[in-house]
Amino acid sequence: MACESSQSSIRVTFPLELPPPSALALFHRAVRRSPIRIWWRVLPLAAQFAIAVLIAAAGWSVVAHRVLSGHAERLSHADHVVAGLQRGELAAMQRGAPVAELGSASHVLANARAVSGREARLLRRDVMLLLIGIFATLAVILVVAMRKITRTFHGFVRGAAAVAAGNYDGARVEHFRGGSREMHELADAFEDISRNLEAREQIVRSDMLQLRELEQMKSDFVSTVSHELRTPLTSMRGALGLVIGGTAGPVEARARELLHIAFNNTERLIRLINDMLDIEKIESGHTGQRMERCDLGGVLRLTVAGLESYALENEVRVILERDRPVYVTGDPDRLVQVFTNLLSNAIKFSPRDSEVIVRLETEGKTAQVTVADRGPGIPAEFHDRLFGRFQQAERTSTRKHGGSGLGLAIARAIIELHSGTIRFNTELGAGTTFTVELPYVPTVTPLSVPIHLARDRHRLLILDQDSGMLTVLQTLCGPIGEVTGVRSVEDGWLESRRGVFDAIVIDPNLKEGNGLELIRRLRGMKNYHDVPVLVFSTREYTPQELVGVTLNSSHSFIKSRHREQDLVLRLRAVLAARRPR
Repeated sequence: MACESSQSSIRVTFPLELPPPSALALFHRAVRRSPIRIWWRVLPLAAQFAIAVLIAAAGWSVVAHRVLSGHAERLSHADHVVAGLQRGELAAMQRGAPVAELGSASHVLANARAVSGREARLLRRDVMLLLIGIFATLAVILVVAMRKITRTFHGFVRGAAAVAAGNYDGARVEHFRGGSREMHELADAFEDISRNLEAREQIVRSDMLQLRELEQMKSDFVSTVSHELRTPLTSMRGALGLVIGGTAGPVEARARELLHIAFNNTERLIRLINDMLDIEKIESGHTGQRMERCDLGGVLRLTVAGLESYALENEVRVILERDRPVYVTGDPDRLVQVFTNLLSNAIKFSPRDSEVIVRLETEGKTAQVTVADRGPGIPAEFHDRLFGRFQQAERTSTRKHGGSGLGLAIARAIIELHSGTIRFNTELGAGTTFTVELPYVPTVTPLSVPIHLARDRHRLLILDQDSGMLTVLQTLCGPIGEVTGVRSVEDGWLESRRGVFDAIVIDPNLKEGNGLELIRRLRGMKNYHDVPVLVFSTREYTPQELVGVTLNSSHSFIKSRHREQDLVLRLRAVLAARRPR
C-alpha cells in the first residue's frame, strides 16, 4: 500500500493484485463445473451408493494388497530364516559341536523367532485397521447418502410450511435438492403440487368473489322485491280486513269465506316478506332494536292471544302458566316476534287435541320462558343446523307443514341482540321444549297516566303516498276523529298551516320530499312541538333517524309487521290523554 500526502489532499492507493485462490477452492470450482458431477446427479441414489461402495472397495483392496503383501513377504522371510537356523542347530548337535557354538546358534534362533512373532502381530494389527477403515468408509457413504435425503426432506418441510402459510413462492425447493435422480423427481413433483395448489387457490378465490357478488345481487334483489311488495300487500290486507269487517256493507257467507282465504294468504305472504327482510337486516347488522323496559308476561299474553285462532284451527290448547309481571329490557315487538315463531312452531307440530305449555319463571337475575309441545321431536341429524337459515326438519318431498325455515334463525339472532340465550331439548316421539333466557330487571311500579275524556272530536292528519293505504287508514281512523289525508310533503305542509292537528300518522316516503324533514319543520312551530307523530312505513327506522320526529320510540310501526288495528289502538291510547284543540 502506498500513501501520499500534500497540503490539499491525502491519497491512499491499494494494490490491484488479488491473492491466488487456494488449492481447495480450485478443487471445489473444478468439481462444480465438472461434467462428471452433472452425470453423477442424474444417477439413481442406489446407483450412486453402489458406485461409491465399489470405488471404496477398490481403493481399500489396493491398500490391503500393499499392506498385506509386505507383511506376507517379511513373514515368509522370517519363517525361512527360522527354518534354516533350526536345520543348522540340528546339524551342529549331530556333529557334536562345542557347547559355546550350540548356545550361540540357539540365541540366533530365538531372535529369529521373536522377529517372526512381531511380524505376525503387526499383520494382525494392520488387518484390524483395514477392517475398521472399510467399515468407517461404508458408514461415511451411508451418512452422505442419508444427508442427501434428509437435506431434501428438510427442503420439503420448509416448502410445506410455506404452502400452509400461503407463500407459494417460498415452496420452491431447487436449492434443497439432493444429488440423485429420485431427489430431482421428488422435488419436481413437490413444486408441481405447490403450483397446482396456487392455481387452484386462485380459482377458489375467484369463485368466492363471484359467489359474494352473486349473493349481494341476490340480497339486493330480494330486498328490492320485498320492499316493493310490502306496500301493496299491506293495502290489500287492510282493504280485505275492512270488507270482512262489514265496513263496506254486508257480505254474503260464501263471499266472506273467499275473502278470508285471500286475507289469510295475504298474511302468509307478508310474514314471508318480513322474515326475508329481517334475516337480511340481521346479516347486515341493521336490526334497529328499540330497547325499553317491558313486561315479559304482557308480551307472552299478547303472543298467545294473537295465535288463539291458529291454535283453534289446529285443535291445540295453549296454556300460559305462572303468568305474572316480569320486566326485561328489550324491544317488545321483536320479543313478540320471537315467541310467535316458537309458539306457532309448537302448535304446528303438535298432534290434535294436545297442549302447548308456555311457562314464565325467574331464577336469580334471569327471566326464563319455556315453550313445550308434545310433537314428534327433532331428528338427531338436524340438531346442529336447527337455527340455520332456510332449514326444515322435514324433507322437502314429504313435508306436511309450510314455512320458510327462517323463523328460528331470526329468533336466535333477536335473543342474542337482547344479551340472552335460546336452547332446546327434544326427544323423538315425546316432544320438544325451547327455553329462552333474558336478563331480568327488578319490577317497578308504573306511573299512572291521567286520562282526559275528549269533549270534541280530534283532528288527525294522515300522510301516505299509496292511495290504497291512505283510504284504508282514513276508514279505520274515521271513528276516532276528523281525518285529513294527503299524499305529498307540500300538501301536508299546507294542511298543517290551515289548522292544528291533534295527531299525525305518516309514511315518510312521500312524493317530492322527505316526510321526516316535514315533521322536524313542524316541531319548530309552537302548536306542533308536542303533537304525537306515529310513523307507519314499509321501512324500519332506527331511533337515531327518528330523533325530533316521534315523542316515544314505541310510536314507530312497520306496515307488513304490524296490523293497522295495532296502529289504531296506539292512536286511541295517545289521544285519550289529550284534549282536542
